[in-house]
Amino acid sequence: MSLGQKDVAKLAHLARIGSKSSLTDLERIVSMFSQLTSIDTEGVEPMSHPLDLSQCFRTDSISEENVREEMLNIAPEGCTAAGLYLVPKVIE
Repeated sequence: MSLGQKDVAKLAHLARIGSKSSLTDLERIVSMFSQLTSIDTEGVEPMSHPLDLSQCFRTDSISEENVREEMLNIAPEGCTAAGLYLVPKVIE
């Protein structure tokens, strides 16, 4: 794929970058993608990450007791329904 000056100017405007060296940079990027599409990936399992990493999650444990009813009981009369606070509509 070949990029013209109009293509570079349009892309530069959309990306809000200067277009002086953009043409050669974009041509190199397109060339690299052309090389990547020519690689045979048959039988290669897709990966979510190129490195063999795993996420470290903390255990899901309860750290506070449930005080929902206590909080609902201190709300003004008529300001709760179905276990939720009722608030005035602020967005149309």
